Amino acid sequence: MDVENGEFADMPRGDRIRTAMSVLRTLESKRRSRLSVMRTGIGIITIAISVLMVLITTSQLYVLQDVLYLVTALVIIDAALVVIGSYLVIKALREIRRIERREQAIDFDLDDLATLFGRLFDDD
Repeated sequence: MDVENGEFADMPRGDRIRTAMSVLRTLESKRRSRLSVMRTGIGIITIAISVLMVLITTSQLYVLQDVLYLVTALVIIDAALVVIGSYLVIKALREIRRIERREQAIDFDLDDLATLFGRLFDDD
């Protein structure tokens, strides 16, 4: 989105800056949401790995042939959790990259932004 020459070109300069800042805030909100999805995916993967580590650690307490059906089910569930967690992490990373590209596409003059902030925080 080119704020200076694009769809907002007919707006006054101050309004274009405010619009750009509004879009940037929205994109930052989306980024935070995607980061929380990524954190959830990492948590799911961590749980799956922890359960597998407990299974390996306690392997001396049972005979594998006697509980093979339980271990097989547990490994399948763990694999499914790893796949789900990986999907969430990969999807979140892709979306974050897309958001970053959209943020870079917002092109506006930083001098105008400094002027706007100067007026907002002026002590006069």
